[in-house]
Amino acid sequence: MHPHLFHLGPVTLQTYGAVAALGLVLAMVLAARNARVAGLEEDAVWSACLAAITGTLVVSRIVLAVENLRAFRLYPLLILTLPTVTRFGLGVSVLSGVAYAMYRRLPLRVLGDAVAPAAMLLAAFLHFGDLMAGNDIGSATTGAFGRLVPSLHSANGIGSHPVALYSAVAHLLIAGLGIWYLPRRRHAGEVLGGTVMLSAAARFLIDCVRPAPIEAGTVFAGLRVDQYLLLCIVVSGGALLLQSKEHQRAL
Repeated sequence: MHPHLFHLGPVTLQTYGAVAALGLVLAMVLAARNARVAGLEEDAVWSACLAAITGTLVVSRIVLAVENLRAFRLYPLLILTLPTVTRFGLGVSVLSGVAYAMYRRLPLRVLGDAVAPAAMLLAAFLHFGDLMAGNDIGSATTGAFGRLVPSLHSANGIGSHPVALYSAVAHLLIAGLGIWYLPRRRHAGEVLGGTVMLSAAARFLIDCVRPAPIEAGTVFAGLRVDQYLLLCIVVSGGALLLQSKEHQRAL
């Protein structure tokens, strides 16, 4: 793995940060392109993306500083520049984008269709950055994919599932499918619903080769609480597909 892209004196450019920045730029370009296809104003979609990004970055920095208050007091710049996005930040990014869209009176389902493939493209880059940094390593395996994680190889040929690679490929495929289907959709919300459903299903399947988290909690019928949540998201995405079709028929 290559966690550092290059060193320039005391300055070190992290591979994850560089890959994430590239993915963010390409995702915003794709969102603007999809806006034209979906019949939205390109500037409005661009501004909605900026609002979402600003929300997640600001809140993630605040949460990170509060959770590491002692380290933040000693090394504030180091803490603020860590490449970390919290769950709270992700939630705020959605709320920020939706709030701006409502302010501009943008149709939320159409906006979701335009932005969903771009979000999947960004997720693919983030997972690829994890792969390059040597993060998100899965359970042990003797398969060929285990050889992609040489740092964890042992003498008997046991490696680890490159979960970050699986996630990157899955999200890239979902993004490509959304780009292809966007001009062919018959109802607003189809691309958004399909993206939500496929991304949650991919996460559910990939979690099967992830080690169980330490805070996994109680297991019901062989599944953890977070896995049930993913199944609920899959159902919600499918319901959005059906709802969008019924809504258009009613019109």
